[in-house]
Amino acid sequence: MAKTRPEAPAPVKPNGGKSLAVIEEATEPVALAAPQVPEAAAAFLEGIKGPRIEPPRVPIINIMHREGQFLLPTGEMVTEVSGYPLYYYQTRRYYKKPPTPGAKGAPPDCWSADCIKPSEDGVDIQADSCAACPNSKFGTGRSGSGQACSTQTWVFLYHPGSFGRSPIAAVVFPPSSIRALLGTKFEGGYFSAAADRHYAYEVVWTTIRLEQMGDQVQYSVAKPVMGPAIDNREDAIKLRDFRNQFVAVMEAMRGQTVDVATSPEE
Repeated sequence: MAKTRPEAPAPVKPNGGKSLAVIEEATEPVALAAPQVPEAAAAFLEGIKGPRIEPPRVPIINIMHREGQFLLPTGEMVTEVSGYPLYYYQTRRYYKKPPTPGAKGAPPDCWSADCIKPSEDGVDIQADSCAACPNSKFGTGRSGSGQACSTQTWVFLYHPGSFGRSPIAAVVFPPSSIRALLGTKFEGGYFSAAADRHYAYEVVWTTIRLEQMGDQVQYSVAKPVMGPAIDNREDAIKLRDFRNQFVAVMEAMRGQTVDVATSPEE
């Protein structure tokens, strides 16, 4: 019998109807189960003796700004990514000399894993704290607006079978996506809307698409789409346990800020 697509919830308008979240039809949520292991790999793993170490990892989904697509860890290019957003946080980085769009060159001169204090590993630390740093002030960006020290938003999606062996992958969004994902001081973004409607944004099936912007330099902005939320205790507990299993690994990835490919905005 064919599976039917769950009906997307009606649009939600928190904050007096001013939410920036994009609410429309999302792709179908995945069952909370481990992906199918290939026959050959299963044969090898079955009955294996002695210790076998495979450290947990969270792969990165890259944003291909010129194409307006995502590059999955499997090498596949797609127009959208979906999953349960188990975690998100922000990091910062600053370049004295702006990196070439699309090129992976030298690490940032100064960076922060928590947007509070610069990392001691920075090659040219700009201030004692991010709040006191002149490069974090709006209007210091290359275009005359924005910040010279850019903020990246890391979103971790749970979707077994889509990211290779790992059931979780991270998308690192550039500063232009902050408004859609997190909102502003005056109105909430997607995560606020999801939490307002379902109390825990993590249990909401989320699809993220890209909208291309820019004239001289093209870049892509996140366009989140809210799908149905988990509505039973058993699946919610399974999802919670997956999050707990990976939370330390996700937190540790803050230190990979310097390794993430640069965006056209920086």
